[in-house]
This record gives sequence, structure tokens and C-alpha cells, in this order.
Amino acid sequence: MKIQKLTISRRFQAATGEWLIAINIPVFTTDGTFGGSLGGAINLVDIYENYLKDNVFAQRGYVILVDDNGDYLYHLPK
Repeated sequence: MKIQKLTISRRFQAATGEWLIAINIPVFTTDGTFGGSLGGAINLVDIYENYLKDNVFAQRGYVILVDDNGDYLYHLPK
């Protein structure tokens, strides 16, 4: 099977109040026939808490998540 283009959504708020992004990738068979789609939702707070929060840059810097539109996905409160 070959894989085509990955799609990542803009952030959205779930009914629970959590901020999420959705990821989806179509999957095709070797003859090019659409075979299905693989996708899921990722909690932005989980990304920050599990992978980004302990990264410190130049002793005072920190990581922020910004989408391709320049909107903040997640950042530390000032």
C-alpha cells in the first residue's frame, strides 16, 4: 500500500472543552485504489505536557505551538 497526503486540522474545541487537532491520512493499495483512511485526534495540552514543557531555551525561552495561520495552539501563561 502507498500513502498519500497527510492532513492536519486547525485546532478545535471538543465538547469536553479540550483543544484538539485532528490528523488524517488516506491509504491506497499498490494499484492506486483508495483503501481507507487512518486518523485520530490529539489533545494539545497532552502534547505540551508530555513532550514540550520541560524544554528550556537560553535559560529563559520556552516552546509555543503555532499553526500555519499564525494562531497560537498552546503556550505558557505569562
